[in-house]
Amino acid sequence: MPSEITEQLTKYYRIRYRSSLLLISLLIFSELIILKMALSQQEETHQAVNISGRQRMLSQRLNMLSSNLINATSREEFNSVSA
Repeated sequence: MPSEITEQLTKYYRIRYRSSLLLISLLIFSELIILKMALSQQEETHQAVNISGRQRMLSQRLNMLSSNLINATSREEFNSVSA
């Protein structure tokens, strides 16, 4: 009789252990997928920010050069302004 109970408990705990391992592995796998999606989205955002940063730099450079051209007092200053 005690042997049967021991076998049943062993079987019960073995099933619980395997179920727990399966659940843990599924959670790890789903975390991997979510992390991969987040990194992909972050890469797209990074590219957009990089492009907008370049556009801002170019517009500031254009403003500086046009200001230098407008404020040039001599022909030499006007010719020295380079793009």
